[in-house]
Amino acid sequence: MGDARSGAAVRRATAADEDDVVAVLCDAFFDDPVCRWMIPDGIRRRELLPSVFRAFTREAAVNGRVYLAGDGLGALLAVHTPARDDVHVHGADDADDTDAASARGLAGLGEEFADRLLTCARLLAAHHPGGPAHLYVPLVAARSGHQGRGIGSALVASALADTAGTPVYLEATSGESLRLYRRLGFTRRGPELRLPDGPALFPVWWDPAPSPSSGRTG
Repeated sequence: MGDARSGAAVRRATAADEDDVVAVLCDAFFDDPVCRWMIPDGIRRRELLPSVFRAFTREAAVNGRVYLAGDGLGALLAVHTPARDDVHVHGADDADDTDAASARGLAGLGEEFADRLLTCARLLAAHHPGGPAHLYVPLVAARSGHQGRGIGSALVASALADTAGTPVYLEATSGESLRLYRRLGFTRRGPELRLPDGPALFPVWWDPAPSPSSGRTG
């Protein structure tokens, strides 16, 4: 599957593609507001991001799906997430409920920036929707110089086509990406999430069969 504008075919990545996926994510997210907040120093960010994104990539490969566009132009990670009893998860007990990929990413950052990754992971975990079971997309990106060409849209469309009726949740990291997800049928899911003295993230939800009483805001 691909996008007419990008000309990049999208396929499910294999273990042999791991280095290409990590390279795409490192390139695309180097100047991302959230990554800049987590690792303010550019030199250290370039050194540390590979281990962080490798942890996320391996987690998605085991518990979800990894997509690659154009053999290295874009990548998307998706993780299967079971249903929870509550619509949203809040409280002190949930502050430590970070996912396995985030925990392994902490090891990659060491003590230097681990507190910032943990702060981000806890913020996302505290507002992650509960039931029903869904597919969580923590990362989707196109290489710098190839953004705005439909690669991200093709990746997300491929992931949505594979859901077999399962909802999808993610956090947009900019107004531009939020507009992209809305064009693809996502709706806002709760308020924006803001990191301390940092950027905002915008939770969105895609439902293959939306209910009029879902309560989500557009």
